[in-house]
Amino acid sequence: MQLQLYSPCVKQANDDDKGPLAVFSNHDHVSGKVILDRSCYHTGRLTISIEGAFTYSPTFVDVEGNMAPESSQAPVKRKNVFFSSSRVIPVSPPLDPITSPPKSSFRDAFIRRRPSEPILILPAPVAERPFAFSFELPRSCRPGEEMPPSFNSESQSAGAVDVTYKVKVVWEASLVVESPSVLEVPILYYPDHDFQSVDASPQNPQSWLEMPLRSDRPMPFRCAVCSAERGVTLPTSVTFSRPSSIPYFVVFATTPRSPDLAREIAADATISVSLLRQVNVTEQVTQLPTPPHTPSSSSDEINVPKNIFKRVARGGQSHPPELYDKPLPPLPKQTFTETTTLRNTICIGFPKRPRRQLKDGQGHPTLESQATLPDGLHKDKILVQKEMLPCIDWVGLSVKWDQGRIVRFGWTADERLVVVNEEGVYRLYDLQGDYEQHSLGSEAAELGLIDARIQDNGLVAMTGALTLLEVKGWDGARPLTLASPGLTEPPHVWSVIPPDVNISRHVEVLLSVESTILSVDNLEVIDQRLSRGPFTHISPSPNGKALALVTFSGLLWAVSTDFQRSMAELDTTTVYEAQGPIRQVEWCGNDAILVTWDSLAVLVGPYGDTLKFPHSGPTFAVTEPDGVRIMGPDVCDMIQKVPTSSMSIFRPGSTTPSAILYAAWESFTQRLPKADESVRSIRPDLAAAVDECIDAAGQEWEPYWQRRLLSAAKFGRGFLDLHNPTDFVNMGQTLKVLNAVRFYEIGIPLTYSQYIYASPAQLVKRLTSRNLHLLALRISSFLSLKPDPVLKHWASAKILRSRPTTTGTGKDAELSGDDEVCRMIVQKFQELGGADVSYADIAKRAWEAGRSGLATKVRPVTRILMFDDVDEMAA
Repeated sequence: MQLQLYSPCVKQANDDDKGPLAVFSNHDHVSGKVILDRSCYHTGRLTISIEGAFTYSPTFVDVEGNMAPESSQAPVKRKNVFFSSSRVIPVSPPLDPITSPPKSSFRDAFIRRRPSEPILILPAPVAERPFAFSFELPRSCRPGEEMPPSFNSESQSAGAVDVTYKVKVVWEASLVVESPSVLEVPILYYPDHDFQSVDASPQNPQSWLEMPLRSDRPMPFRCAVCSAERGVTLPTSVTFSRPSSIPYFVVFATTPRSPDLAREIAADATISVSLLRQVNVTEQVTQLPTPPHTPSSSSDEINVPKNIFKRVARGGQSHPPELYDKPLPPLPKQTFTETTTLRNTICIGFPKRPRRQLKDGQGHPTLESQATLPDGLHKDKILVQKEMLPCIDWVGLSVKWDQGRIVRFGWTADERLVVVNEEGVYRLYDLQGDYEQHSLGSEAAELGLIDARIQDNGLVAMTGALTLLEVKGWDGARPLTLASPGLTEPPHVWSVIPPDVNISRHVEVLLSVESTILSVDNLEVIDQRLSRGPFTHISPSPNGKALALVTFSGLLWAVSTDFQRSMAELDTTTVYEAQGPIRQVEWCGNDAILVTWDSLAVLVGPYGDTLKFPHSGPTFAVTEPDGVRIMGPDVCDMIQKVPTSSMSIFRPGSTTPSAILYAAWESFTQRLPKADESVRSIRPDLAAAVDECIDAAGQEWEPYWQRRLLSAAKFGRGFLDLHNPTDFVNMGQTLKVLNAVRFYEIGIPLTYSQYIYASPAQLVKRLTSRNLHLLALRISSFLSLKPDPVLKHWASAKILRSRPTTTGTGKDAELSGDDEVCRMIVQKFQELGGADVSYADIAKRAWEAGRSGLATKVRPVTRILMFDDVDEMAA
């Protein structure tokens, strides 16, 4: 068997034994011819396929930060086929018109004959048989998508990757005695980029984009890093050829200008630049064929002849057997992600200072223009070698050059997303996509991070040396090192008790080590000396007074945080409908524990009682101060303990004063005479009954029940001589606000307890972060809050969304859009009274958005407004 390929060009392989390889581009067809020689059997099946595969060696990082393969003996090679196409050609001998009988023979068509031995084994063909084939290479379906070119990594160490293509031919003869023949021929694929004439295409000047860097702690200077390529400006896609180099420079400037500080920074600053490679592989799992329809009857009935069915069903009406499908279980997708640092350069100090580029005939720059330049400049480049893997963007396969791998992400109390990567850098993203970046210091950058826990007002990170770092607040403060637990391996599981619910007012970290738990704070490490471990889950309650622990044997144990009082126990292996391992252990307020599996959630009460909540798919639970929120594929449920006030009123047969007051109000609305008698029977406890009705109205979600409970409280107040109406009025205002934000177009399902816990100002801040400024202003006015935070956020959003318009040409060009935006901001502040807004922050926001003209125009107008306000106050 021979394989011939038709390619526009060939390339000599590195291995001389392989000979030249066929080279194809994205505009070519992989075509050729397969020749079966005389030794092959006369009938069979010929399968021709083309395949593109990505071969990689997974690596892991040990405790010391060294990269090693999965096995210490040899790197384990994994293969991901991202492109495959095949053709099947049936092969049969040609019919001889002389020896073969005519097709119109009536006798041969109906009489079966058993072939004899000479007919079964025919002699091999006397001539070679060619079979032509052609494959079309796939084209991209997404912008920027391109099938990866052939790539061969010369390094055989861990982390080596290869992109290979091959044509495979399999011959399977009809004769069982003959074994299948397989022939594989490697090919090369290199995309052919469109030709562009340099003389005809316009040339853009070399441009640079400045990306501000953020320091580890607040410092009186600013720093930025810049990268460039001819004709392309970041953050658009920047490409560099192999081999080439990536140029960059780093500048800094002190604010305000300080020559002494600038000299110190220029002499002692440390600059570290790294080049990272990120490989993401989603292995495609072959789906099994769907089984045929299965009748509901038994197999014995199926094999009965059809005429017997007719005879049996002759006396009655016959029905066809019902058919149903047997669904196959979903096959999971295997995902592999690896991030490797390939280049890392470190430099001490800024050796140069920027200078202005002078054009022909231009004089020396003035001192004022020279003083506006940065204080220091560092220029360098990163060498890109030919053996480096290029960027790949294909279905199921991507290779990117970006920052480190994400180890943890979570939410803050003001709804900002915190993303922590393995290099000790964390970002704070708002709901509009803007972010602030901070660092955990040089120790975290050198050792790396393996895990982190994010709280409402800070985070705790675990480094590669198994030490703990704490960050208080989200202002980029310097991390604090907690007491060293002395670990030699990562803990089984660990959790954090926030400082605001801890007795010591310090953060407390709980580590599951062997069979015990270690309590770590900033001063000491305490061994709790337990024997039930190791544990797979540790979950502290919202008030920090209890813990929910799950052992490796599946025992759920609720215990106090000092491990002195056991509250409840439950063997989770006895849950009948639970399948697989436990996914989450969360608290439902401070009263119950929620244990979740793939499609089941079980609520465990204080005495071991359980409630089951089945779901259609995987769920994710979030602990709330007064309950737990369960999010599934198609539902979001809120599980909450029934409030005491609601149970006191609506419990069947309740005789509490609040229940009697509610029943008396219902009798009053129906004009029944027993309403007065009911109120007189609870006259000593009438004030408490009114307060309980007011509290129950706040716990309800439906406005119908809110009105009824408030009406009952108002009815009871009429029989009191002295009663403070403040709670009644405040509850009415609160319910109006909660009903407004619970509306489906706003989508903030806030409970009354969460509203009181977070404060109304926090709710206004959440609305402004969603750009719901009108609703935020109305709520601020309704609750008598200052509109300054809303106006400040609105002005910043207005600056970012507006586009400057240019009037005039040349030196007479002016940005008229800046005047319009400035006038609109000032007019809005005058109408709504934003006198206490810091205009410096608005000007800074305009400068960060590249609107330096608008930043300078805002300040003079605001000064005039301030003087006008002073004159009005004096008058």
